[in-house]
Amino acid sequence: MPPNIVLIVADDLGYGDLGCSGNPLARTPNIDTLAGSGATLNEHYSGSPVCSPARAALLTGRYPHRTGVIDTREVRGLSRLSTREVTLADRLKMAGYVTALIGKWHLGSVGARYAPQNRGFDEFVGFLGGSSDYWDYWLSHNGDYVRSDGSYLTDRLTVAATDFIARHHQRPFFLEIAYNAPHSPLQAPKSALDDFEALTLSEEVKTIYAMIAVMDAGVGRVLQALDDFHIADDTIVIFTSDNGPDMSGSPQLGGEPKPELVRFNAGLRGSKGVVFDGGVRVPALVRWPSGLGEKATTVSQPTHFVDWTPTILEACSLSESLYSRPAPALDGHSFMGLLRGDDSGGRSQLAWQWNRYAPLPRCNAALRRGPWKLVWPALEGSMHAFAEDSAADRRLDDPRVQPRALEAYSPEVFRKVADPAEPLLFDLSCDPGETSNLAPGQPSLVRELIDDLDAWFADVRAEWRSVIDAGLCD
Repeated sequence: MPPNIVLIVADDLGYGDLGCSGNPLARTPNIDTLAGSGATLNEHYSGSPVCSPARAALLTGRYPHRTGVIDTREVRGLSRLSTREVTLADRLKMAGYVTALIGKWHLGSVGARYAPQNRGFDEFVGFLGGSSDYWDYWLSHNGDYVRSDGSYLTDRLTVAATDFIARHHQRPFFLEIAYNAPHSPLQAPKSALDDFEALTLSEEVKTIYAMIAVMDAGVGRVLQALDDFHIADDTIVIFTSDNGPDMSGSPQLGGEPKPELVRFNAGLRGSKGVVFDGGVRVPALVRWPSGLGEKATTVSQPTHFVDWTPTILEACSLSESLYSRPAPALDGHSFMGLLRGDDSGGRSQLAWQWNRYAPLPRCNAALRRGPWKLVWPALEGSMHAFAEDSAADRRLDDPRVQPRALEAYSPEVFRKVADPAEPLLFDLSCDPGETSNLAPGQPSLVRELIDDLDAWFADVRAEWRSVIDAGLCD
């Protein structure tokens, strides 16, 4: 029988938020156990420094611009996954897997055709938008909404996940558990908070660590369910996060962090919203006893969210072309070789770009080639989110007030932004914290990397425009 897949995605969990990442204050014994019995991807990168584009890359194997998902703004349709995209769930379902998404979606909140159960998932228990209260919430069960029952949301998602495993352990399954911890609002059970009370941390960081600890306990229960049904050896368990930690606490991402939200992030620069490594480098752990053994290993080559789809397909001995209709070409490359100890299969080049509303060239963009990383800082004004959009998105969390249609949207939002600054260049092999700008002394290399990044951006932006013009996200 082909392997099961359990994909666990945390929300706004930083690279440094785990004990196995060197954080002495984190209490994540179950996630740390995954690292001790499988592969740790030391230089794993999200597809974006924010949620929706990152998740689009993860589930399609394609850069987010190509998929139409360029921002988190739900009411404007900017988080809608284009209807021409083929998800990993689509592919695995076609191969005979039963599929489920438990938790956060955030790839289309308005319109039934964008809902998870129409994007390859047989079952969906969760919420469609970008955030949810942890105590007062609504959960969709394949479109039928139920109100919170008094339980903490993270625990309720864990119950739904273990129930799915209990019902489907006798056939191949793909289960994505998209926890929303530790995304805001910062809320945790008192019992979890008490464990951090004595630490000299802000109340906000204590709460974040407590939220992560509850999620870790949920991961432990999921792993126990695999053991209880004797399927752990033949199940690929993946743990990762969608982007870096949120240290701004605001829709205006990319600005100065709030001191009360700053916490250990393994020396990485930046946080959620920016393309420095603190915003896009995320934890990634893989355990598959029957396929990779049970020895702790480390992968030091760079890997990227777009690589997960081809990697999982290779692990399941499935063709990328397996689908009932033509699928867009993948950007990712399988790293199964790296997981099996072949260091020759790393990525030659990785790229990122993100800003609010419409993609801007040379704005919050980066390209990595080998140890070198070129960064165009965010332009002033480019990260601004209109207050009315943020308020409208929050209203979407309540299914009783779903809008009948999206707000009017023009892909070219008129904003006053500054001209691009000078690009920065870092050698990550000796400067993982991106502290020393080497651009002035490397003009030829800088020019070469700029040309490559410009070409990449022009390519993915043109495909985004084709999606918009064809109405594939309307």
